Amino acid sequence: MKNIIIIFVASLAMLTTACNETSSDKKIDNTRPENNYDFCEDINCHIPDVGVVDVGEDVIVIEDVADDVTEDVSEDVAEDVGQDIVEEVGQDVGQDIVEEVGEDASQDILEDVLPDVSINAPFVLSTDPEHEQENVRSNTLISATFNEEMEPTTFNEFSFFVTDGTDSVTGEISYLNDTVTFTPDMLLVPGATYIVTITTGATNLAGEPMALDEEWEFTIAAEPRGPGMIDLGLAGNFTLLSKTGITATGAAGTSVEGDMGVSPIDHTSITGFGMPNLPDPNLVTSTTSPLVTGDIYAANFGEPTPAYLTTAISDMETAFTNKAHGTPDTTELGAGKLDGLSFSPGLHVWSTNVTVDTFFTLEGGSNDTWIFQIEQELIVGDAATMLLGPGIKAENIFWQVTGQVTLDTNTEFHGILIGKTAIVMKTGAKFQGRALAQTEITLDANEIKEP
Repeated sequence: MKNIIIIFVASLAMLTTACNETSSDKKIDNTRPENNYDFCEDINCHIPDVGVVDVGEDVIVIEDVADDVTEDVSEDVAEDVGQDIVEEVGQDVGQDIVEEVGEDASQDILEDVLPDVSINAPFVLSTDPEHEQENVRSNTLISATFNEEMEPTTFNEFSFFVTDGTDSVTGEISYLNDTVTFTPDMLLVPGATYIVTITTGATNLAGEPMALDEEWEFTIAAEPRGPGMIDLGLAGNFTLLSKTGITATGAAGTSVEGDMGVSPIDHTSITGFGMPNLPDPNLVTSTTSPLVTGDIYAANFGEPTPAYLTTAISDMETAFTNKAHGTPDTTELGAGKLDGLSFSPGLHVWSTNVTVDTFFTLEGGSNDTWIFQIEQELIVGDAATMLLGPGIKAENIFWQVTGQVTLDTNTEFHGILIGKTAIVMKTGAKFQGRALAQTEITLDANEIKEP
């Protein structure tokens, strides 16, 4: 209000000054105001009842402004005054807000909200298990990976702990590279949810703590269902293991993740993999291939490879003959045709050939197991698919097949194939698991992954 009054008075002074300057040849009569009417009218300032005093060169208004003057000021001056207020006062106020309020607010945020946070504070990049992950295995390890090297001595029972919401979980804490790991002393309870906390007591090598505690939770899979795992022994170290040889055609599309081995036959039974020439195989314990991510073993390589393979082959044969897994949950289901069927965890048995032309499904949890015993052949047709429910692992699915196993072109299949005879994968078939054959294994542009 004070500014507006000042501006109004200043404008009125300018108006009276303008009257003086515009009509300097006309004298204002201080004693007879009515004589001033014509003078003011000439310059469009209608002031019939304004008292003025002529003091030298200046004219000073000493009476209240009349209604007519107020009207003229409202019409002629107010718009300009309003514009000035917006442009001049508004800009100044805006600048004051930015400079004064803004600085204070920023300072308050820094001082009050984040008093102790450093821009160099370390933080967690990832966790395992992930936050809110379900169907986690009971024997899981719990780890967190940081964005930088941490000080190992700052990880202890007070800065890294696990609870079930009520009781603490005991275990051992270890640190390697950027990752801290908690190994529980016992299996975690099926179906239970666990909360993991890493506090700001954990610091980097420079002593900088984390800005905030890191907390996440996960849920253990329910009590395992099914007949249990088949013990593979040393055979479980191989993705492909054969007694009579492994052959690959269509090398451009072939990839094998994990180790391969042949025994009692020698390394010459492995063909199509582009292995290096070995003038004296007895001088090496394993070899490599551009198509295989792991190592390749053969019975004629140097010690201890022959003994290692002998045990692995024996364990594979035992895994096939071990069929004492309790009472079957199903027998002869679908008369051997699996199309459209869904299998719960359990032991499923057929005395006939088993075929798949379209798809079939497994439903269960990450700790559940399936065993399929087939007394004749397993034939998975062209582009047929084996579908797994959420969390189901190929390592928990076992196929004990007496006859030949055939994965036709472009099929997708999972599990541990334990074959008494051959395992054949045709062009473009994809397989996740292990192929353990008592005769040969043949590949043709296949993608094979470890379980």
